[in-house]
Amino acid sequence: MKQQSKSADKIIECAEKNLYSVQSTDNGFVLSRQSSLFTIIVDFNDEQDVMFALYLRTTSWDWPGERTDLNEIFSILPAAFLRMCDLNISSTLIDIENPAVNIDTEIYARYVVPSQPENFQYMPSGQIDVDIIDSFLASIVMHDMLLWRFMAQLVRGKRDTILDDPDLVGWVETIISHTNETIDSNMHQSVIREYPHWKHFRSIESNISLFESPFLVDMLKAFEYPQETFEGPTAVLFVSNPSSNAVPKTQYALASTILQSLEGSNIIPMLIPLENAFIALGQDNILINYLSCGKKSFNAEKGEIIRRRQDENRVLFPGKKYKWADKIDDDIFEELILVLLKRSPNVKWIRKASSTNEGDQGRDLLAEWDTVALYNQPVIEGEAPITRRKIVIQCKGLARNIGKNDVRDIRDTIEFHDASGFFLVAAKELTNTMVKHLEGLRSKEYWIDWWSRIEIEDKLDQHPDIVAKYHSLVNEVVNG
Repeated sequence: MKQQSKSADKIIECAEKNLYSVQSTDNGFVLSRQSSLFTIIVDFNDEQDVMFALYLRTTSWDWPGERTDLNEIFSILPAAFLRMCDLNISSTLIDIENPAVNIDTEIYARYVVPSQPENFQYMPSGQIDVDIIDSFLASIVMHDMLLWRFMAQLVRGKRDTILDDPDLVGWVETIISHTNETIDSNMHQSVIREYPHWKHFRSIESNISLFESPFLVDMLKAFEYPQETFEGPTAVLFVSNPSSNAVPKTQYALASTILQSLEGSNIIPMLIPLENAFIALGQDNILINYLSCGKKSFNAEKGEIIRRRQDENRVLFPGKKYKWADKIDDDIFEELILVLLKRSPNVKWIRKASSTNEGDQGRDLLAEWDTVALYNQPVIEGEAPITRRKIVIQCKGLARNIGKNDVRDIRDTIEFHDASGFFLVAAKELTNTMVKHLEGLRSKEYWIDWWSRIEIEDKLDQHPDIVAKYHSLVNEVVNG
Protein backbone atom coordinates (compact mmCIF):
# COMPACT_ATOMS: atom_id res chain seq x y z
CA MET A 1 0.00 0.00 0.00
CA LYS A 2 2.87 2.33 0.82
CA GLN A 3 4.38 1.65 -2.60
CA GLN A 4 1.06 2.32 -4.33
CA SER A 5 0.74 5.60 -2.43
CA LYS A 6 4.25 6.65 -3.51
CA SER A 7 3.55 5.77 -7.15
CA ALA A 8 0.16 7.44 -6.99
CA ASP A 9 1.68 10.60 -5.57
CA LYS A 10 4.10 10.81 -8.51
CA ILE A 11 1.29 10.43 -11.04
CA ILE A 12 -1.01 12.88 -9.25
CA GLU A 13 1.83 15.42 -9.21
CA CYS A 14 2.21 15.05 -13.00
CA ALA A 15 -1.58 15.23 -13.47
CA GLU A 16 -1.97 18.42 -11.45
CA LYS A 17 0.98 19.97 -13.28
CA ASN A 18 -0.97 19.41 -16.52
CA LEU A 19 -4.20 20.78 -15.01
CA TYR A 20 -6.02 17.46 -14.63
CA SER A 21 -8.52 16.86 -11.86
CA VAL A 22 -8.14 13.56 -10.01
CA GLN A 23 -11.00 11.31 -8.90
CA SER A 24 -10.26 8.19 -6.85
CA THR A 25 -11.56 4.76 -7.90
CA ASP A 26 -11.36 1.27 -6.34
CA ASN A 27 -8.21 0.44 -8.32
CA GLY A 28 -6.62 3.85 -8.82
CA PHE A 29 -8.07 7.06 -10.15
CA VAL A 30 -9.46 8.84 -13.20
CA LEU A 31 -7.92 11.99 -14.68
CA SER A 32 -10.11 14.52 -16.46
CA ARG A 33 -9.91 18.03 -17.87
CA GLN A 34 -12.83 20.31 -18.59
CA SER A 35 -11.78 20.89 -22.18
CA SER A 36 -11.09 17.22 -22.97
CA LEU A 37 -13.51 14.80 -24.61
CA PHE A 38 -12.07 11.78 -22.80
CA THR A 39 -10.78 10.69 -19.42
CA ILE A 40 -7.54 8.91 -18.56
CA ILE A 41 -7.89 5.78 -16.46
CA VAL A 42 -5.01 5.01 -14.10
CA ASP A 43 -5.29 1.52 -12.61
CA PHE A 44 -3.04 -0.30 -10.16
CA ASN A 45 -2.98 -4.10 -10.30
CA ASP A 46 -2.34 -6.34 -7.29
CA GLU A 47 1.42 -5.88 -7.65
CA GLN A 48 0.95 -2.08 -7.79
CA ASP A 49 2.04 -1.88 -11.43
CA VAL A 50 0.32 1.00 -13.22
CA MET A 51 -1.85 0.85 -16.34
CA PHE A 52 -2.96 3.84 -18.40
CA ALA A 53 -5.89 3.95 -20.83
CA LEU A 54 -7.92 6.67 -22.49
CA TYR A 55 -11.71 6.29 -22.27
CA LEU A 56 -13.96 8.01 -24.80
CA ARG A 57 -17.76 8.09 -24.95
CA THR A 58 -19.62 11.11 -26.22
CA THR A 59 -22.99 11.68 -24.56
CA SER A 60 -26.47 12.67 -25.64
CA TRP A 61 -26.08 15.80 -23.52
CA ASP A 62 -23.47 17.06 -25.99
CA TRP A 63 -24.64 15.38 -29.20
CA PRO A 64 -28.12 13.84 -29.30
CA GLY A 65 -28.73 10.80 -31.48
CA GLU A 66 -26.43 8.08 -32.76
CA ARG A 67 -22.78 9.00 -32.20
CA THR A 68 -20.66 6.25 -33.78
CA ASP A 69 -18.89 8.76 -36.02
CA LEU A 70 -18.00 10.97 -33.06
CA ASN A 71 -16.80 8.08 -30.89
CA GLU A 72 -14.71 6.75 -33.76
CA ILE A 73 -12.91 9.93 -34.79
CA PHE A 74 -12.44 11.24 -31.25
CA SER A 75 -10.65 7.99 -30.33
CA ILE A 76 -8.65 7.83 -33.59
CA LEU A 77 -7.24 11.35 -33.19
CA PRO A 78 -5.48 10.89 -29.80
CA ALA A 79 -4.21 7.46 -30.90
CA ALA A 80 -2.71 9.03 -34.02
CA PHE A 81 -1.29 11.92 -32.02
CA LEU A 82 0.40 9.61 -29.50
CA ARG A 83 1.92 7.61 -32.38
CA MET A 84 3.37 10.79 -33.91
CA CYS A 85 4.60 12.47 -30.72
CA ASP A 86 8.10 12.05 -29.29
CA LEU A 87 7.05 9.07 -27.17
CA ASN A 88 6.06 7.05 -30.29
CA ILE A 89 3.27 5.23 -28.44
CA SER A 90 1.43 2.61 -30.51
CA SER A 91 -2.08 2.05 -29.11
CA THR A 92 -4.75 -0.61 -29.27
CA LEU A 93 -8.34 0.53 -29.95
CA ILE A 94 -10.87 -1.50 -27.96
CA ASP A 95 -14.58 -1.12 -28.69
CA ILE A 96 -17.04 -1.17 -25.80
CA GLU A 97 -20.44 -2.70 -26.46
CA ASN A 98 -23.68 -0.86 -25.79
CA PRO A 99 -25.13 -2.45 -22.62
CA ALA A 100 -28.71 -1.71 -23.69
CA VAL A 101 -28.92 -2.60 -27.39
CA ASN A 102 -26.84 -4.57 -29.87
CA ILE A 103 -26.18 -2.65 -33.08
CA ASP A 104 -23.38 -4.33 -35.01
CA THR A 105 -21.98 -1.19 -36.61
CA GLU A 106 -22.22 1.00 -33.51
CA ILE A 107 -19.22 2.26 -31.57
CA TYR A 108 -20.78 2.95 -28.18
CA ALA A 109 -17.50 3.85 -26.47
CA ARG A 110 -13.81 3.10 -26.79
CA TYR A 111 -10.60 2.55 -24.91
CA VAL A 112 -7.29 3.72 -26.35
CA VAL A 113 -4.67 1.55 -24.64
CA PRO A 114 -0.94 2.30 -25.04
CA SER A 115 0.58 -1.04 -26.10
CA GLN A 116 4.06 -0.18 -27.33
CA PRO A 117 6.50 0.34 -25.72
CA GLU A 118 5.72 -2.80 -23.77
CA ASN A 119 6.22 -1.33 -20.29
CA PHE A 120 3.46 1.21 -20.94
CA GLN A 121 0.79 -1.51 -20.69
CA TYR A 122 1.68 -2.00 -17.07
CA MET A 123 4.45 0.23 -15.78
CA PRO A 124 6.24 -1.65 -12.96
CA SER A 125 5.69 0.11 -9.64
CA GLY A 126 9.41 0.37 -8.97
CA GLN A 127 10.05 1.94 -12.37
CA ILE A 128 7.62 4.88 -12.41
CA ASP A 129 9.27 7.39 -14.74
CA VAL A 130 7.93 10.84 -13.88
CA ASP A 131 9.35 12.39 -17.05
CA ILE A 132 7.61 9.85 -19.31
CA ILE A 133 4.28 10.22 -17.50
CA ASP A 134 4.58 13.99 -17.65
CA SER A 135 5.33 13.83 -21.39
CA PHE A 136 2.39 11.47 -21.92
CA LEU A 137 -0.07 13.78 -20.14
CA ALA A 138 1.40 16.88 -21.79
CA SER A 139 0.95 15.24 -25.21
CA ILE A 140 -2.72 14.64 -24.48
CA VAL A 141 -3.12 18.27 -23.40
CA MET A 142 -1.50 19.43 -26.64
CA HIS A 143 -3.85 17.15 -28.61
CA ASP A 144 -6.86 18.72 -26.90
CA MET A 145 -5.65 22.24 -27.64
CA LEU A 146 -5.04 21.47 -31.31
CA LEU A 147 -8.37 19.65 -31.66
CA TRP A 148 -10.33 22.70 -30.52
CA ARG A 149 -8.17 24.98 -32.63
CA PHE A 150 -8.77 22.98 -35.81
CA MET A 151 -12.43 22.38 -35.01
CA ALA A 152 -13.39 25.98 -34.45
CA GLN A 153 -16.77 25.32 -36.03
CA LEU A 154 -17.55 22.58 -33.50
CA VAL A 155 -20.99 23.24 -31.98
CA ARG A 156 -22.35 20.95 -29.28
CA GLY A 157 -25.99 20.11 -28.74
CA LYS A 158 -26.87 19.98 -32.47
CA ARG A 159 -28.56 17.00 -34.04
CA ASP A 160 -28.00 17.99 -37.63
CA THR A 161 -27.19 14.66 -39.27
CA ILE A 162 -28.24 13.62 -42.76
CA LEU A 163 -28.60 10.00 -43.84
CA ASP A 164 -29.98 10.16 -47.40
CA ASP A 165 -28.21 13.05 -49.10
CA PRO A 166 -27.40 12.30 -52.81
CA ASP A 167 -23.84 13.53 -52.26
CA LEU A 168 -23.46 11.06 -49.39
CA VAL A 169 -24.87 8.19 -51.46
CA GLY A 170 -22.44 8.91 -54.31
CA TRP A 171 -19.51 9.08 -51.89
CA VAL A 172 -20.46 5.74 -50.32
CA GLU A 173 -20.97 4.11 -53.73
CA THR A 174 -17.44 5.09 -54.72
CA ILE A 175 -16.07 3.51 -51.54
CA ILE A 176 -17.97 0.23 -51.74
CA SER A 177 -17.13 -0.20 -55.42
CA HIS A 178 -13.66 -1.12 -54.14
CA THR A 179 -14.72 -3.14 -51.08
CA ASN A 180 -17.29 -5.30 -52.93
CA GLU A 181 -20.18 -4.33 -50.66
CA THR A 182 -23.75 -3.49 -51.62
CA ILE A 183 -25.33 -0.11 -50.97
CA ASP A 184 -28.19 -1.61 -48.91
CA SER A 185 -25.99 -3.80 -46.72
CA ASN A 186 -26.68 -3.74 -42.96
CA MET A 187 -22.94 -4.25 -42.40
CA HIS A 188 -22.15 -0.58 -42.94
CA GLN A 189 -23.54 2.81 -42.01
CA SER A 190 -22.97 6.36 -43.24
CA VAL A 191 -23.93 9.89 -42.27
CA ILE A 192 -23.30 13.57 -42.97
CA ARG A 193 -22.84 15.53 -39.78
CA GLU A 194 -23.18 19.30 -39.85
CA TYR A 195 -21.53 20.17 -36.52
CA PRO A 196 -18.69 19.31 -36.81
CA HIS A 197 -18.95 18.98 -40.57
CA TRP A 198 -17.90 15.72 -42.20
CA LYS A 199 -19.07 12.68 -44.08
CA HIS A 200 -18.62 9.34 -42.32
CA PHE A 201 -18.67 5.73 -43.55
CA ARG A 202 -18.08 2.66 -41.39
CA SER A 203 -18.17 -1.00 -42.50
CA ILE A 204 -17.76 -4.03 -40.28
CA GLU A 205 -17.61 -6.23 -43.39
CA SER A 206 -14.47 -4.68 -44.86
CA ASN A 207 -13.31 -3.23 -41.50
CA ILE A 208 -12.85 0.14 -43.20
CA SER A 209 -14.03 3.58 -42.09
CA LEU A 210 -13.69 6.94 -43.82
CA PHE A 211 -14.17 10.57 -42.92
CA GLU A 212 -14.30 13.35 -45.49
CA SER A 213 -12.97 16.22 -43.41
CA PRO A 214 -10.23 18.49 -44.80
CA PHE A 215 -9.68 20.27 -41.48
CA LEU A 216 -9.03 16.98 -39.65
CA VAL A 217 -6.56 15.95 -42.37
CA ASP A 218 -4.82 19.30 -41.92
CA MET A 219 -4.67 18.75 -38.17
CA LEU A 220 -2.93 15.38 -38.50
CA LYS A 221 -0.60 16.57 -41.25
CA ALA A 222 0.51 19.50 -39.11
CA PHE A 223 3.05 17.27 -37.34
CA GLU A 224 6.40 16.01 -38.47
CA TYR A 225 6.34 12.24 -38.13
CA PRO A 226 9.91 10.87 -38.28
CA GLN A 227 9.98 7.17 -38.98
CA GLU A 228 11.93 4.69 -41.07
CA THR A 229 10.04 2.50 -43.50
CA PHE A 230 11.16 -0.74 -45.11
CA GLU A 231 9.54 -2.77 -47.86
CA GLY A 232 8.99 -6.38 -46.89
CA PRO A 233 7.64 -9.13 -49.14
CA THR A 234 4.03 -8.61 -48.01
CA ALA A 235 4.02 -5.53 -45.77
CA VAL A 236 5.52 -2.10 -45.22
CA LEU A 237 7.47 -1.92 -41.95
CA PHE A 238 7.42 1.21 -39.79
CA VAL A 239 10.22 1.72 -37.28
CA SER A 240 10.19 4.65 -34.87
CA ASN A 241 11.96 3.65 -31.68
CA PRO A 242 10.68 2.16 -29.43
CA SER A 243 7.55 1.13 -31.42
CA SER A 244 7.39 -1.01 -34.57
CA ASN A 245 4.43 -1.69 -36.86
CA ALA A 246 3.62 -3.34 -40.19
CA VAL A 247 0.89 -2.51 -42.73
CA PRO A 248 -0.03 -5.23 -45.29
CA LYS A 249 0.72 -4.12 -48.83
CA THR A 250 -2.65 -5.34 -50.09
CA GLN A 251 -4.52 -3.13 -47.63
CA TYR A 252 -2.21 -0.19 -48.26
CA ALA A 253 -2.94 -0.55 -51.99
CA LEU A 254 -6.69 -0.71 -51.33
CA ALA A 255 -6.53 2.41 -49.16
CA SER A 256 -4.61 4.24 -51.89
CA THR A 257 -7.11 3.17 -54.53
CA ILE A 258 -10.12 4.32 -52.49
CA LEU A 259 -8.55 7.68 -51.66
CA GLN A 260 -7.50 8.27 -55.25
CA SER A 261 -11.01 7.42 -56.49
CA LEU A 262 -12.57 9.88 -54.05
CA GLU A 263 -10.13 12.70 -54.61
CA GLY A 264 -9.40 12.29 -58.30
CA SER A 265 -5.66 12.58 -57.91
CA ASN A 266 -2.65 10.30 -57.88
CA ILE A 267 -1.93 10.88 -54.21
CA ILE A 268 0.40 8.86 -52.03
CA PRO A 269 -1.36 8.51 -48.65
CA MET A 270 0.45 9.33 -45.44
CA LEU A 271 0.21 6.31 -43.13
CA ILE A 272 -0.04 6.28 -39.34
CA PRO A 273 0.13 2.69 -38.00
CA LEU A 274 -1.40 1.58 -34.69
CA GLU A 275 -1.57 -1.84 -33.02
CA ASN A 276 -4.87 -2.92 -34.58
CA ALA A 277 -5.44 -0.38 -37.34
CA PHE A 278 -3.73 1.98 -39.71
CA ILE A 279 -4.75 5.48 -40.70
CA ALA A 280 -4.28 6.69 -44.29
CA LEU A 281 -4.46 10.43 -44.97
CA GLY A 282 -5.45 11.80 -48.36
CA GLN A 283 -6.03 15.47 -49.16
CA ASP A 284 -9.61 15.65 -47.85
CA ASN A 285 -10.28 12.14 -46.53
CA ILE A 286 -9.13 9.98 -43.63
CA LEU A 287 -9.31 6.20 -44.09
CA ILE A 288 -9.05 3.80 -41.14
CA ASN A 289 -8.50 0.08 -41.77
CA TYR A 290 -8.90 -2.16 -38.73
CA LEU A 291 -6.52 -5.13 -38.77
CA SER A 292 -3.43 -6.32 -36.95
CA CYS A 293 -0.57 -3.86 -37.57
CA GLY A 294 1.33 -4.14 -34.30
CA LYS A 295 4.52 -5.76 -33.07
CA LYS A 296 3.37 -9.30 -33.90
CA SER A 297 2.72 -8.34 -37.52
CA PHE A 298 6.03 -6.50 -37.60
CA ASN A 299 7.87 -9.57 -36.30
CA ALA A 300 6.17 -11.87 -38.83
CA GLU A 301 7.26 -9.65 -41.72
CA LYS A 302 10.68 -9.22 -40.17
CA GLY A 303 11.05 -13.00 -40.29
CA GLU A 304 10.18 -13.00 -43.98
CA ILE A 305 12.83 -10.36 -44.62
CA ILE A 306 15.46 -12.35 -42.69
CA ARG A 307 14.73 -15.45 -44.72
CA ARG A 308 14.62 -13.61 -48.04
CA ARG A 309 17.33 -10.98 -47.95
CA GLN A 310 20.44 -11.00 -45.80
CA ASP A 311 21.27 -7.44 -46.85
CA GLU A 312 18.04 -6.13 -45.32
CA ASN A 313 18.71 -8.28 -42.27
CA ARG A 314 22.01 -6.46 -41.72
CA VAL A 315 20.31 -3.05 -42.05
CA LEU A 316 17.42 -3.81 -39.71
CA PHE A 317 19.21 -6.06 -37.21
CA PRO A 318 22.90 -5.14 -37.21
CA GLY A 319 25.50 -7.17 -35.44
CA LYS A 320 23.89 -10.48 -34.58
CA LYS A 321 21.61 -13.35 -35.40
CA TYR A 322 20.79 -16.67 -33.75
CA LYS A 323 21.68 -20.25 -34.56
CA TRP A 324 19.40 -22.93 -33.14
CA ALA A 325 20.23 -26.55 -32.38
CA ASP A 326 19.25 -29.03 -35.09
CA LYS A 327 17.28 -31.01 -32.51
CA ILE A 328 15.31 -29.08 -29.90
CA ASP A 329 15.16 -30.61 -26.44
CA ASP A 330 11.53 -30.25 -25.33
CA ASP A 331 12.30 -29.76 -21.64
CA ILE A 332 15.00 -27.12 -22.24
CA PHE A 333 12.80 -25.31 -24.77
CA GLU A 334 9.94 -25.21 -22.28
CA GLU A 335 12.29 -23.89 -19.59
CA LEU A 336 13.56 -21.15 -21.96
CA ILE A 337 10.00 -19.99 -22.66
CA LEU A 338 9.17 -20.03 -18.95
CA VAL A 339 12.20 -17.82 -18.20
CA LEU A 340 11.38 -15.40 -21.03
CA LEU A 341 7.76 -15.07 -19.93
CA LYS A 342 8.84 -14.49 -16.34
CA ARG A 343 10.65 -11.37 -17.59
CA SER A 344 7.42 -9.96 -19.04
CA PRO A 345 5.89 -7.34 -16.71
CA ASN A 346 2.41 -8.52 -17.69
CA VAL A 347 2.97 -12.13 -16.54
CA LYS A 348 2.21 -12.24 -12.82
CA TRP A 349 3.08 -15.86 -12.18
CA ILE A 350 3.97 -18.85 -14.31
CA ARG A 351 4.66 -22.47 -13.48
CA LYS A 352 5.14 -25.84 -15.09
CA ALA A 353 1.95 -27.81 -15.17
CA SER A 354 2.87 -31.01 -17.01
CA SER A 355 5.60 -32.87 -18.78
CA THR A 356 6.20 -31.62 -22.32
CA ASN A 357 5.92 -35.10 -23.85
CA GLU A 358 2.56 -35.72 -22.23
CA GLY A 359 0.82 -34.74 -25.47
CA ASP A 360 -1.97 -32.33 -26.22
CA GLN A 361 -4.20 -33.83 -23.55
CA GLY A 362 -1.79 -32.26 -21.06
CA ARG A 363 -0.36 -28.75 -21.02
CA ASP A 364 3.10 -27.33 -20.61
CA LEU A 365 2.74 -24.17 -18.55
CA LEU A 366 0.05 -22.21 -16.72
CA ALA A 367 0.29 -18.47 -16.15
CA GLU A 368 -1.68 -15.58 -14.77
CA TRP A 369 -1.32 -12.83 -17.33
CA ASP A 370 -2.53 -9.25 -17.70
CA THR A 371 -3.68 -9.20 -21.34
CA VAL A 372 -5.03 -6.49 -23.63
CA ALA A 373 -8.13 -7.41 -25.62
CA LEU A 374 -7.15 -8.55 -29.11
CA TYR A 375 -8.05 -6.37 -32.06
CA ASN A 376 -11.34 -8.13 -32.85
CA GLN A 377 -12.52 -8.55 -29.26
CA PRO A 378 -14.83 -5.82 -27.88
CA VAL A 379 -15.37 -5.37 -24.16
CA ILE A 380 -18.49 -4.46 -22.22
CA GLU A 381 -19.08 -1.12 -20.50
CA GLY A 382 -17.32 -1.01 -17.13
CA GLU A 383 -14.86 -3.76 -18.07
CA ALA A 384 -11.19 -2.79 -17.90
CA PRO A 385 -9.24 -2.72 -21.20
CA ILE A 386 -6.59 -4.96 -19.63
CA THR A 387 -7.85 -8.19 -18.07
CA ARG A 388 -6.02 -10.64 -15.81
CA ARG A 389 -6.48 -14.10 -17.29
CA LYS A 390 -5.38 -17.63 -16.54
CA ILE A 391 -3.56 -18.80 -19.68
CA VAL A 392 -2.61 -22.29 -20.84
CA ILE A 393 0.79 -22.14 -22.57
CA GLN A 394 1.79 -24.95 -24.90
CA CYS A 395 5.39 -25.19 -26.14
CA LYS A 396 6.18 -27.05 -29.36
CA GLY A 397 9.87 -27.80 -29.90
CA LEU A 398 9.43 -29.52 -33.26
CA ALA A 399 12.08 -28.97 -35.95
CA ARG A 400 9.36 -28.22 -38.51
CA ASN A 401 6.56 -25.71 -38.83
CA ILE A 402 3.60 -26.36 -36.52
CA GLY A 403 0.36 -27.29 -38.24
CA LYS A 404 -3.21 -27.75 -37.10
CA ASN A 405 -2.73 -31.49 -36.50
CA ASP A 406 0.09 -30.79 -34.04
CA VAL A 407 -2.18 -28.88 -31.64
CA ARG A 408 -5.53 -30.53 -30.93
CA ASP A 409 -8.49 -29.80 -28.68
CA ILE A 410 -7.50 -26.25 -27.76
CA ARG A 411 -10.99 -25.33 -26.58
CA ASP A 412 -11.25 -28.47 -24.45
CA THR A 413 -7.79 -27.81 -22.96
CA ILE A 414 -8.76 -24.28 -21.96
CA GLU A 415 -12.02 -25.37 -20.36
CA PHE A 416 -10.51 -28.42 -18.63
CA HIS A 417 -8.02 -26.25 -16.78
CA ASP A 418 -10.55 -23.51 -16.02
CA ALA A 419 -8.52 -21.03 -18.04
CA SER A 420 -9.65 -18.23 -20.33
CA GLY A 421 -6.83 -18.16 -22.85
CA PHE A 422 -4.32 -20.21 -24.84
CA PHE A 423 -0.78 -19.25 -25.87
CA LEU A 424 1.13 -21.38 -28.38
CA VAL A 425 4.93 -21.18 -28.68
CA ALA A 426 6.65 -22.78 -31.69
CA ALA A 427 10.40 -23.36 -31.99
CA LYS A 428 10.06 -22.70 -35.74
CA GLU A 429 7.02 -21.20 -37.46
CA LEU A 430 3.27 -21.74 -37.67
CA THR A 431 1.67 -22.81 -40.93
CA ASN A 432 -0.92 -20.50 -42.48
CA THR A 433 -3.58 -23.09 -41.68
CA MET A 434 -2.56 -23.07 -38.01
CA VAL A 435 -2.62 -19.27 -37.84
CA LYS A 436 -6.09 -19.14 -39.40
CA HIS A 437 -7.28 -21.82 -36.97
CA LEU A 438 -6.03 -19.82 -33.97
CA GLU A 439 -7.56 -16.62 -35.32
CA GLY A 440 -10.88 -18.46 -35.72
CA LEU A 441 -10.85 -19.48 -32.04
CA ARG A 442 -10.58 -15.90 -30.86
CA SER A 443 -13.82 -14.80 -29.32
CA LYS A 444 -15.12 -12.84 -26.36
CA GLU A 445 -14.68 -15.92 -24.20
CA TYR A 446 -11.12 -16.89 -25.16
CA TRP A 447 -7.88 -14.96 -25.51
CA ILE A 448 -5.65 -16.67 -28.10
CA ASP A 449 -2.14 -15.66 -29.14
CA TRP A 450 1.19 -17.20 -30.15
CA TRP A 451 4.93 -16.83 -30.55
CA SER A 452 7.04 -18.25 -33.36
CA ARG A 453 10.83 -18.20 -33.58
CA ILE A 454 10.93 -14.54 -34.57
CA GLU A 455 9.08 -13.45 -31.40
CA ILE A 456 11.35 -15.63 -29.28
CA GLU A 457 14.44 -14.05 -30.85
CA ASP A 458 12.96 -10.61 -30.32
CA LYS A 459 12.71 -11.39 -26.59
CA LEU A 460 16.27 -12.76 -26.59
CA ASP A 461 17.42 -9.42 -28.06
CA GLN A 462 15.89 -7.74 -25.01
CA HIS A 463 17.44 -10.22 -22.55
CA PRO A 464 20.90 -11.25 -23.87
CA ASP A 465 21.85 -12.76 -20.51
CA ILE A 466 19.34 -15.55 -21.10
CA VAL A 467 21.07 -16.71 -24.31
CA ALA A 468 24.24 -17.66 -22.42
CA LYS A 469 22.26 -19.94 -20.09
CA TYR A 470 20.72 -21.92 -22.96
CA HIS A 471 23.71 -22.33 -25.30
CA SER A 472 22.76 -25.98 -25.94
CA LEU A 473 19.56 -24.71 -27.55
CA VAL A 474 20.38 -21.36 -29.16
CA ASN A 475 23.51 -19.26 -29.68
CA GLU A 476 24.15 -15.72 -30.82
CA VAL A 477 26.21 -15.49 -34.01
CA VAL A 478 27.97 -12.21 -34.72
CA ASN A 479 27.86 -11.16 -38.37
CA GLY A 480 31.21 -10.55 -39.93
